[in-house]
Amino acid sequence: MRRWVGYAMVSTLLCAGVVAGGWFWMDGPGRRGVFLAAGIAWAVQLVGFAALVSRPVGSTGFLGAWVAWILVRFVTVGATAFAVSGREDVGILPALLTLVGLLLVLVLLEPIALRAGQENRTSNG
Repeated sequence: MRRWVGYAMVSTLLCAGVVAGGWFWMDGPGRRGVFLAAGIAWAVQLVGFAALVSRPVGSTGFLGAWVAWILVRFVTVGATAFAVSGREDVGILPALLTLVGLLLVLVLLEPIALRAGQENRTSNG
């Protein structure tokens, strides 16, 4: 639980920073696209990371959860592209670039959060 809370805090700050930057640099549709994509990326990653930390690292269950969330991320990008493509009030390019960029950065944070949790467990026990 501690690893998930730490990951949630860092990912929230990162997504909020991206939204703040997008709000400053974008116009109306671009802002909505960045905001929408940051929310989607944040929610998908928190659920995916919860699935990872609920299983021991290196187990078959962990590998299954990891592969499943890779597929969920791909489907999320495709579904978002499909949902946003017909809307004029949401900028598709800012939305998809933000979504893919945040998913990538948040995926790169996962091993750091997982490793930090293992070091705490081995040093305490």
